[in-house]
Amino acid sequence: MESYARGERDFARAELMKADLRDANLSDSSLVGADLAQANLSNANLVGTDLGRANLAETNLVGAQLAGAILVGADLVGANLETNDLEQAQLMRADFSRANLTKASLIGAFLWGTTLSEADLSGANLSGADMRGATLGRVILSEAELVGTDLRRSNLRGAILIKTHLEQAYLEKADLRGAIFVKAFLEAADLQGADLERANLRAANLSGANLSGANLSGANLGGAILEDATLSEARYDEKTRFDDGFTPEGLGMLKAEEEAS
Repeated sequence: MESYARGERDFARAELMKADLRDANLSDSSLVGADLAQANLSNANLVGTDLGRANLAETNLVGAQLAGAILVGADLVGANLETNDLEQAQLMRADFSRANLTKASLIGAFLWGTTLSEADLSGANLSGADMRGATLGRVILSEAELVGTDLRRSNLRGAILIKTHLEQAYLEKADLRGAIFVKAFLEAADLQGADLERANLRAANLSGANLSGANLSGANLGGAILEDATLSEARYDEKTRFDDGFTPEGLGMLKAEEEAS
């Protein structure tokens, strides 16, 4: 952009819908409230740029540099951010519904209250990210890295987390109903009070995980590794699947009808 080359940095509320901004250098600019819907920002330099409340719906951001960018309250519904660098980016309350974030790097990003419903984050790295209270219904996180990620009170209902790394993740009181954790890595994860009703934890590694007070009604724990896991007062019912020989009562678990009585 010629105005950027002349030293201008304030593009707040700019009308740039469907604009071709490939390879543009807009680092450290203000695009607050700008309309960039369906724009092409592939390989653009947006490091440190303020895109708060901007409209980036269905925007092409493949290869764009967004490290440290501010996207608070931005609309990124259906946007393409494949392989993007969003490390340490401020993404609070942004809407990434149905966005493509496959193999994106969101290490240490701030995502509390963010919406990622039906987004594809396969192979993405969200280790150490703050995702408290985020909405991730039916999100795809297969083979993603969420080591030490804070997902307390988040909504992951129906999420797909096949072979996902969630070691030492914080999932206290998260809504995980119907989520698929097949062969997921949940060693030392905090799942206290989490709702895992009808969740599929088949062959998941839960060694050292804290599941005290969790709801495991109808959950599938067949082949799951539960060595040194804490299961005190975790609830289960006749539909909960365990390996043969597993004795839930011996670990302080509560059967649904026992709890009712």
